[in-house]
Amino acid sequence: MNKILGVFLTMAMVITIALFTMDQGKAANKDLIEIKDAVKSVDIVFGGGVLYVETWDKEEIGFKVEKGQISNGFDYQCYVKDSILYVDGSQKTGNATKKGDNKVYLYIPLDKKFDGFILVNGNADAHVENVKCENLQIDAAIGTVDIVGFTTIDANIILGMGTINAEGKITGNADALCSAGTLNVKLSGAESDHDYLINTTFGKIKIGNTSYGMTSEKKIINTTYSKFDLECVAGQINFEFENN
Repeated sequence: MNKILGVFLTMAMVITIALFTMDQGKAANKDLIEIKDAVKSVDIVFGGGVLYVETWDKEEIGFKVEKGQISNGFDYQCYVKDSILYVDGSQKTGNATKKGDNKVYLYIPLDKKFDGFILVNGNADAHVENVKCENLQIDAAIGTVDIVGFTTIDANIILGMGTINAEGKITGNADALCSAGTLNVKLSGAESDHDYLINTTFGKIKIGNTSYGMTSEKKIINTTYSKFDLECVAGQINFEFENN
């Protein structure tokens, strides 16, 4: 009898904890926030979960958080200071090796052009669409960043052990440093639209149909105003062009 009573008490406790967790999860979800402040640049530091940056037909910027079942202690904030929109996705508690399953959405006006767009991506995945800016900076440590439809003058890409898939347009200069991950870039225009400085240690760089293996150091001069400085330590950098 005591064992049966104990089982019922345990089941009641489990149900109570589950209900409490569900209520907490629902309470942690944020409604869509529309930001009407003047924003010139975007600065995102995203630790874990999945980030979606999408365009919409409103003039305001939108922000929304959907907490998952395994939020893993991540907290997300969005605010504007000195015309810079900051998105902070930091981890307060939990295992740093687990990114959790939270989803964060940032909606930007379709025709909005930013002075700068910075994404520092930790142990997370990011999907970014149709960003227009003068300076694009992506710093990815472990996770995966997919950025498509971007247009920028200058770009700065730093990759640790993750993966970056980028598709868009760069009209000015670009710096790319790949430590041990994979950087795939597909650009509009032709390979001859840019000059290249290539440097590899144990990694590999491929530009169009030409590959540069270990310990390569080469300059490719096409007499352009666009300079690409590419360095690959132990990973791989791949550049493709639509008009090749």
